[in-house]
Amino acid sequence: MSPTLEEKLQKGKDLKDQGNEAFKNGKVKDALRSYHEAVLWLAGIDTAVTSALKGESTVETNPSKLEAKKVLGVCYSNMAACLLKEGETKFPRVIEYCNKAIAIDADNKKARFRRAQAYIGENNVDKAREDLELLAKSDPDDAAVKREMKRVQQKDKQAVAKQRKEFAGLFERLAKEEDAEEKKAGEPSNVVQSGIVGEIPDKPKIEEIKSKVETE
Repeated sequence: MSPTLEEKLQKGKDLKDQGNEAFKNGKVKDALRSYHEAVLWLAGIDTAVTSALKGESTVETNPSKLEAKKVLGVCYSNMAACLLKEGETKFPRVIEYCNKAIAIDADNKKARFRRAQAYIGENNVDKAREDLELLAKSDPDDAAVKREMKRVQQKDKQAVAKQRKEFAGLFERLAKEEDAEEKKAGEPSNVVQSGIVGEIPDKPKIEEIKSKVETE
């Protein structure tokens, strides 16, 4: 016999709780595994969940299905938290899971915050700023949001400094090229005004050439 909706929901909640406990104890991989199993139990409970993940709008009134949807969003957000612990190689997946959590619940602040952290890690400061500004509107005194916003501002300064350095190098290179061209243009030519091409003759030879020209 297939498990009932309530049984699926309870199984998903139990696995989520197991994941939370593992995460608190520093067992990130175990936590991630539990959250993933919870998602498998919860994701198929109702079409409203899959519709939300696709960006479609549906209205759900069944309390169990609404709870399943909420728990699923939390699991996706918590999976993102686990992957943040693994560093920059996981940032794309962090963003992916946060996107799913936010698709289910646009007010999932933890998912939005974690997505902002991943965006900062990818140097996508514009996207990070968007998420952080939304969070700051709902809670202007949030210390964590302020901390991450400072990271965004620091990256902005670094980007400006890098751009200035690149432009300075470009201008310096152009100035050197211009000086080289001017120097080259000011060098004496190897063509004698008489029309004879070759090395520039010394003064006695010049007088000799003049004499020949005058007598011809």
